[in-house]
Amino acid sequence: MKQLGEGIQTYNQAVMEYNDGQALTEKIQSTNHILQAQLHICHEGKEELDKLEEEQKKIEARKSTILAKIDNAVQDSWPHQVKLEKFMQQQADFQEKEDDYKTLMSARAKFLVNLKTTIPKASLKPVMVLL
Repeated sequence: MKQLGEGIQTYNQAVMEYNDGQALTEKIQSTNHILQAQLHICHEGKEELDKLEEEQKKIEARKSTILAKIDNAVQDSWPHQVKLEKFMQQQADFQEKEDDYKTLMSARAKFLVNLKTTIPKASLKPVMVLL
């Protein structure tokens, strides 16, 4: 009987260990399934990141091209900016003297009118007037 008791105890122990092993196998499979899903998400994320990095490289290349175009345009416009500043200064100088020029031209016109009225037409000979 003792042997039978030991056999039953050994059997029960084996069944418990087998059941524990089965439960462990199920836990492993369940955890593996979860990890496979997470691994799939990681692979998708990695692919998306790779695509974004490639797009970023293209954007950086376009950015460099655009910045180079802008820099060239600025460099090319520099002589024109210098000319414009010169012309603007000349215009400012002219505007300062414009009233004087108008007064001078008005006085000249009055002088010519007075000259024509005071000198008889017959006595006028063609004369070159230098101004």
